[in-house]
Amino acid sequence: MQNNTNVEWFFKNGTQGKEIKYFSISYKADDGDRDSFYIDWIVKWKCGMVGLYDTKYGTTAKYSECASKVDTLYKYVKKVSKNIFIHGGIIAESNGLFYINCCKKKDYKYNLLDSLLNLGWENFDINYSFNKNLSSMVDF
Repeated sequence: MQNNTNVEWFFKNGTQGKEIKYFSISYKADDGDRDSFYIDWIVKWKCGMVGLYDTKYGTTAKYSECASKVDTLYKYVKKVSKNIFIHGGIIAESNGLFYINCCKKKDYKYNLLDSLLNLGWENFDINYSFNKNLSSMVDF
């Protein structure tokens, strides 16, 4: 990411600790308890958009592990997009390519054995200039 000419800056978010110094979104976990979702990456794109991305692979991308988080991120991005030019989603790698899922919980699907494009995921190429196709990136 550091060599991407479309990136103004990026931050590798941390996880919970004794000090509150990392970005998190509060959500209701599957067990009903409130929890904090610490997304992996915060990116400021040169086009002015802020990106909130959480990377998943294998079992961490399965529905039971990820659906509440993808829904939480979807709702958060939709809420703050009224005031901030923002995009966010869950990113997964499959066969050397990256895909992003920006959907609601009820629409979330993941299967390592299936094409992610067939499951509602979109190609995510960090070298792509977001200035070319912003309307599809922020269509909530």
